[in-house]
Amino acid sequence: MKYFVIIIVFFSFYADSYDLEDFLIVNDKYVKSELIKLSQNDIGEKVEALVLSDGTKILKDHSLVGFKKDKSGVMVYMFRSPSGSLEAYLWSDEEAFEIPLCDSIVTGGRYVLSGDVYTWKKLNFGQVVHCLCPSLEWLK
Repeated sequence: MKYFVIIIVFFSFYADSYDLEDFLIVNDKYVKSELIKLSQNDIGEKVEALVLSDGTKILKDHSLVGFKKDKSGVMVYMFRSPSGSLEAYLWSDEEAFEIPLCDSIVTGGRYVLSGDVYTWKKLNFGQVVHCLCPSLEWLK
């Protein structure tokens, strides 16, 4: 019986981590595909909320501030939230980009699409990160 419980605990942990990985793969791809559809004409306009595979809505009532792809392959999409604060969704398809921590937010203000805290200092290849303290300098 003792070994049966250990096996169940192991597989339930593995299933949870697999579900998160699968969630991020599906939703990172979806969010990227939707954000790259935005154009210069959308700047200053409210964007349509995106609904993730678990039903979570992101970008509801957010306005596009701007976007940029720099020469190192980093994509930045910056939005103004309904409260007036800036938020960004970013990823890199080529080189790593160091994301600063948000000093005013205990968790650092960086999250993956599942809402889990993003703990890496740099962007992982292809992974979408939601940053709560972006700099307008990122768009220059």
